[in-house]
Amino acid sequence: MDLNTDELNYVNNFIINDWYVVEDGLVDYMLKYKFNLCSFLYKVVRFHDKLFSFISKIINEKVKNKKRSFKYNKKISQTLICQNLSYSDSLVQIHKCNPLKKNFYKVIIIGSLYDNFSKNFNSYYDLMIEESNKRFIKSENILYIPHPRQNTKNIDLIAKKYSWIIDKSGLPAEKIILENRNTILWSTSSSSIIYMKILFNYECELFYLKYLKDYKDFKNYIKYSSIYCFFRSIGCKIIKE
Repeated sequence: MDLNTDELNYVNNFIINDWYVVEDGLVDYMLKYKFNLCSFLYKVVRFHDKLFSFISKIINEKVKNKKRSFKYNKKISQTLICQNLSYSDSLVQIHKCNPLKKNFYKVIIIGSLYDNFSKNFNSYYDLMIEESNKRFIKSENILYIPHPRQNTKNIDLIAKKYSWIIDKSGLPAEKIILENRNTILWSTSSSSIIYMKILFNYECELFYLKYLKDYKDFKNYIKYSSIYCFFRSIGCKIIKE
């Protein structure tokens, strides 16, 4: 749980009996889906982060007298979507509502946030351009779906440099993808890839920068190496720099 001070002050105005915890994307799958070497390495990095977070919490509460938690009677964690394959039928029915005007793309790129990388998005997207050229896939046959928190300046730079079709609908990536059944999905580390691969068996390809110099530090190198290991374990193809 990562709430800022204002959010915590607001939540603490209420009496919370049951705290329902729903999945928060990739992190939950790395920690809970299946235990293997990929998840073990991720958990080591996660433990490191949590340890520092715990120390920070103690300092805030004991020294600065600032609480970073809220009170509740019972915590209820929901089953991960991909641990119940019957959810796929529900997702299809949800996304059938208000069908889109169909535009069929050979490739759909699911955007991510890249603050942890020294070269930001350029190294990844340059690699995608190289791959599309190898396969003779034209820019007009590639749809780019921005991350919901991606800033417009960043999106404009991508549109200008790569000439892909940019989705501006603001709709969930899953809805757009389900309208393009035979497309190939490209990304780096999007939770949408997990859903589309496990529930619908889309062809998914993840682009991976394999050199330490491409990452902010060694911890992030290990973290993202474990993430790509996980994606490979669920059947995604990994394309390396």
